[in-house]
Amino acid sequence: MFTEIEAKKLVRRIFEEAVNQGHTDVIGELYADNFIDHSPGPDQAPGPAGIVNVVNQYRAAIPDLSVTIEDVIVAGDRVITRETWRGTHRHKLGDFLPINASFVASRIHILRIENGRVAEEWTAGSILDRLRALSTS
Repeated sequence: MFTEIEAKKLVRRIFEEAVNQGHTDVIGELYADNFIDHSPGPDQAPGPAGIVNVVNQYRAAIPDLSVTIEDVIVAGDRVITRETWRGTHRHKLGDFLPINASFVASRIHILRIENGRVAEEWTAGSILDRLRALSTS
């Protein structure tokens, strides 16, 4: 069992080091080898490699991407986060052409922690849905 402090530190490393700073090498430390993403992106590879690819794709398409963790709730082996994602969509993201506009999107993640690493993840709130809405407004 991990402590609330350890859980919050793990989550902060995911968003601050991997997503905000692009240090995807930490993903192998933070995610279990048999990690399952229950809300994968299109064509996302399984396991930690899939998370590395997703982070790299988002950072390439949104060079100024910044995630702010608004809330972290620890309940048993689950960590729930509410984040605000900001950036400017400058380059293609999957099949989605750039809109060259700034966006703000809210996301919620539920992470199941096992042996100090993320074993499973569920996500609510889609960056692509937010970008689509902006491109049609």
